[in-house]
Order: sequence, then C-alpha cells, then structure tokens
Amino acid sequence: DGSYLHGHLSPRARDYYLYARKKDYCEASANVAVENRTMADLDFILKRGVRVEGRITGPDGTPLDGALLYIGFSPFAFNRIDAVAHADGRFVFPNVAFGEQTLVVQYAGLSPAQRILDLAEGEQVRSGVDFQLVRGHFLAGQVVDEEGNPLTGAVVSLKVNGDDVQQRVWTGVKDEEPLSRGI
Repeated sequence: DGSYLHGHLSPRARDYYLYARKKDYCEASANVAVENRTMADLDFILKRGVRVEGRITGPDGTPLDGALLYIGFSPFAFNRIDAVAHADGRFVFPNVAFGEQTLVVQYAGLSPAQRILDLAEGEQVRSGVDFQLVRGHFLAGQVVDEEGNPLTGAVVSLKVNGDDVQQRVWTGVKDEEPLSRGI
C-alpha cells in the first residue's frame, strides 16, 4: 500500500533527513523535525523526471566505452545517480529530476568534464548532451613528514572551484590508475 515505518529511532534526535527512492522515479526528500514527538508523518510523492542522453568521445572523436558519468553536486554525494557509456560512447540517465543538475564525465587518462543542465518541468527527453574529452594536465609531487621522510598511504584530493571533481589518490600507489578505485 506504499506505507513505511522507521521505528526505534533515537528519542534524542531533533530532526532527520528522509528520502525515498525507486527505480524509474526521481528521489523525493525532506527534513523532518521530530523534537518532543513520538511519531511524525511524512508522505512522499515520487515523480518521473527527464531522460538525459548523449555521447562521450575522446580527443580524436572515438567513442569512450566505459566512461563514467554521474549527476550530483559531488562525486561523494549520497544521492548522485550514475551511468556508464557503452561501446558506441552513448549513455542514458533514464530519470533525472527537474531543475539545475550537475553532470560530470570521467575517463582514465583524460580530463574530466562538467556541465550544468537546467531541466524544465514537463520536459521528457534531453538528447544531444555530448562531450568530447581532452587530454588534461597532471599534478605530481611527494608527501613527506617533518624530517623529509616520504609518507605512503597519505590521501591527496583535488578541488576545483570548491567542488570535489577529481578522484582521490594515495601516496605510494604507483601502478594503479586513479579511476580504478571508482568515482
């Protein structure tokens, strides 16, 4: 019947962030203040969004099979949605919420790309969201302690314009592609 119940939550918590997800629907979410109450009611209405489709190619125009894509404010966002480009470079996000959405594309050895999509209420399909990735710059260095001794296992992260847009790398890991650890 679509009903849900989260029981046995901490009576000391003042509020919760709830979200509902189902395949082929957009996520719905809400903050719920439960202070001094034993139960709070919250109904969700899940809606269908926009189908976003496009193609990813490399610097020479060849399709990038396996390019990783996500829609979300960060690669670490809990509510991001993911897609992978197929052998012909084509990708599909079957159901994206209306409004401004950040789309990021990554492929090992090439510079990531990002685009803001403004998806209008009532829009059903956004096609032609194509990217041609280019070779990027590289940053390299060393992490040492106070005495100048190399440190292995240190995490080095990258932010651009305040956003985490690149993979984390660990010092002392030489033979592994950064993207092999996932987005």
